[in-house]
Amino acid sequence: MAKEKIISKAQKDYLLSEIKRLEEDSKHKVSSLYASLGNEIFHYDRMKYLEKPIERKKNAKRDYTKYVFNDVAYSKSRLVIETVKYAVRQKKIVHIDDFLEYFPAELFDYFTVIERKDLIKEGNFSSYSDNYDDVIVLDNKEYLIYKKYDKKNILKYIANIEEKLGYQISIKEEA
Repeated sequence: MAKEKIISKAQKDYLLSEIKRLEEDSKHKVSSLYASLGNEIFHYDRMKYLEKPIERKKNAKRDYTKYVFNDVAYSKSRLVIETVKYAVRQKKIVHIDDFLEYFPAELFDYFTVIERKDLIKEGNFSSYSDNYDDVIVLDNKEYLIYKKYDKKNILKYIANIEEKLGYQISIKEEA
């Protein structure tokens, strides 16, 4: 695994301003500045910095629907992650049995909303959010939140949390 290069915010800001200035002048210099950053996170920041909108195909099969919870719009996976974390904090859930009252194992046919980190098979980690902030601890064990939802499953999930937790979820209207 490649070691990630750590740079300060000032260095990053300087490189971003240099890239913007040089983009039209010299493709070679821009490429070397990109290479000096050495991480994928920069691509996201660069796109945000230059304010270039992401173009999506009108007939794309991918579902870009956003769901609004607590006045913030989320994708399907992020909605689940944020509502699970919110419920754990709000209800002060520390035991798996208490968690399962709100998010029953039978909710979906082939997966559960969370899974114990040490029980996830090696090839299945990409189906779970393992970001440090997204890991929840119940009964002193780490659990990861499942993040691959299709339209049918997300609607089932939303119906469950609206009923059991009283949360209000709405679909964000496209502008």
